[in-house]
Amino acid sequence: MTTIHNTRLVALSILCVIAFATNSAAVDVCYVDGVVRAAVIQSNDPMDGLSSGACGHSIYGTNCRLDFTQDQVAAVGPNTTCLALGRGVTVDMGNYSLICPGPTGCGVGVTIGSSTGTGKTTITNGTFSGPFLEGVRSTLSTSEVNNMRMEGGVTALSGLPVSDRVSIENYYIGALLLG
Repeated sequence: MTTIHNTRLVALSILCVIAFATNSAAVDVCYVDGVVRAAVIQSNDPMDGLSSGACGHSIYGTNCRLDFTQDQVAAVGPNTTCLALGRGVTVDMGNYSLICPGPTGCGVGVTIGSSTGTGKTTITNGTFSGPFLEGVRSTLSTSEVNNMRMEGGVTALSGLPVSDRVSIENYYIGALLLG
C-alpha cells in the first residue's frame, strides 16, 4: 500500500512541475530598473520602485501595465529621457500629462527601444506637454501610441505608427511625424 501511495505522490509531483513549467513562460510581470515587480504598477508608488515618479526609470516585461496616478515631470536638458520602455509594456497615462517644465526644453519623453521583454508596447490616454525634442522615440516595430495629445512644443513622434486618435496642438516649433 505504501508503494502505491508513494507512486501516486511522485506522479502528482511530476504533473505539478510540468504544469508550472508550461505556464511559467506566460507569467505577467513588470521589471523596473531590472527588479521584478507586479504585472500592474503605478507611478509614484514606492512599493513599485517608482516613489519619485516614472521619470528616470526603465521598464519592460510581459503584459506589464504602468498606470499614471498623477502628472509626471521630466528633467530639463537636451540629452534627457524621462522614461525608457522595453517590450511588453502598456503605459496608461490615465489622462495625466508628461510635462517638460523648462523653456529650454527636454530631450525625449519616452524612448521605446529595448529588446528586453515580450509583446507589444503601447502608450495611451494622456498628454505630452512642453518643448520636448521628441515626445516618443521608438526603434521597435511592435509599439504604438493611441488616444494621445501632443501640445506646447513636442516636436516629433519617430519610428512608430500613429493612430488617428493622436492630436497635435499649440506648437512653438512645429511637428515632424515620422513612422
